[in-house]
Amino acid sequence: MRHHIHGFDYLRALFAILVVVWHADGVGFLANLNPYLRHWINIFYYNISLLAVPTFFSISLFLFYKKQKVEKSYLLRKRLTDLTQIYCAWMFVGIVFNSLLSRGSYLLNLLSVKSLLQTMFVGSRPELFFLFSLILMSFLSFLNSILFLRNSKNIRIQCILAVLSLLILPIACFYTLKTGQTVFSAYWNPICFLPYIFSSYLIVTIFDESSTNSKLSKLVRQRSILVISIMFFAFIMLSWLEWKTFNMPSAFGGYLLPPYARISLVIGSFLICYFAILYMRKLPPYLVRSLSKESLGVYLMHNYFLFIAGFLIAKLQAFQFLQIPLKVIFNPISQCIFAVTLSIIASKVLKKYRIGRWMLLSSQQPK
Repeated sequence: MRHHIHGFDYLRALFAILVVVWHADGVGFLANLNPYLRHWINIFYYNISLLAVPTFFSISLFLFYKKQKVEKSYLLRKRLTDLTQIYCAWMFVGIVFNSLLSRGSYLLNLLSVKSLLQTMFVGSRPELFFLFSLILMSFLSFLNSILFLRNSKNIRIQCILAVLSLLILPIACFYTLKTGQTVFSAYWNPICFLPYIFSSYLIVTIFDESSTNSKLSKLVRQRSILVISIMFFAFIMLSWLEWKTFNMPSAFGGYLLPPYARISLVIGSFLICYFAILYMRKLPPYLVRSLSKESLGVYLMHNYFLFIAGFLIAKLQAFQFLQIPLKVIFNPISQCIFAVTLSIIASKVLKKYRIGRWMLLSSQQPK
C-alpha cells in the first residue's frame, strides 16, 4: 500500500499558487488588452481557481479518514487539538494585524458579542474560514465514520448522503437570490463544505481498492471510465448552468457567483483528487515537493505579503520618476510571485522554531 500520494503534492503546489492568483487578481491585467477578456478571466477564477479550497478540503478529509482507520482515537487525541491550536494562533495574529491597521478600533469592536461570534465563524482574516470549517468537518467526518461506515453498505449510504448534501447547495443559492440574504451561500459558511465529508470517503474507497487490487478486471476499468466521463460532463454542464443562473454580481456581495455553494466545485475537486490518487509515477520535482510542504504557510500568509506589496506601491506612487518602473516591477504577476516566494521563505523560517512548527502543523525539525 502506498503511504504517500505524490499526486497530492502536485495539487497542493498548484492550488496554493492559484489561491494567490485569485486574491491578487493575478491575470486581471489581461482585461486591459481587451475588455471582453474579463468575462473569460472571471470564468477562470470562479471555475478553476475556486477549486483550490474544495481540493484542500478533499485532501485533508481523505487523510483524516485514512488515519482514523488506523488510530481510532486520532480525532480527539491529535486532529482537533492541532487544528484548534493553529486556528487560535492565526486568529491572534489576524486580530493583532487588524488592530494595528485600524489603530485599535477592530479590537474594541470585538467587545460586541455579535462581532465576536462572527469573527469566530469567519476568522480574523479571510483565509481562516478554512480552518474553522475544517475543524467542524473533521468532527462530522468522525461521526460519519462511526454511524455509517460499519457495514457492507458503506458506499451506497455515502452516495445517498453525498447527494442529499449536494442538494443543500442550490437551495442555499436560490434562497440568496430570492431574499438577498447571503449568509447561507457565503464563502465562509460551513454548510457549503458538507458534501466533502462524503466525497472524500468515496475517494478513500477508490484508493483502497486500487491499492489492494492492482489488476482490476477489464469490466471494472470500463465502468470506472464511464462514471468518470459522466462526472466530467456533469462538471462542465453544471459550471455552465451555474454561470448562467447565478451571474448576478449584486446578489452575492459583488461576486458573480456564490463562491463555494456550487455543486460543480464538489464534482470538480472529486475528479481532481481521483486522478491524483491514481498517479503512481516517480517522485515529483523538488520545486513541487517544496511548495507542497509549504502550501499551508502560503495559504495562511500570502494575504499579508500582498498587503505589503500594495502598501509599497501606494507609497512609491508619490515619486513620479518611478511610475514606469513601478508598472513593470509591481505588475499583478510579480505581486503573486512576491507573495508566494516570501510566504515560502517565512514558512521555512518559522519551522526552524518550535512555535513556528506548531503554527504550521509541522513535525519537521530544523536541520
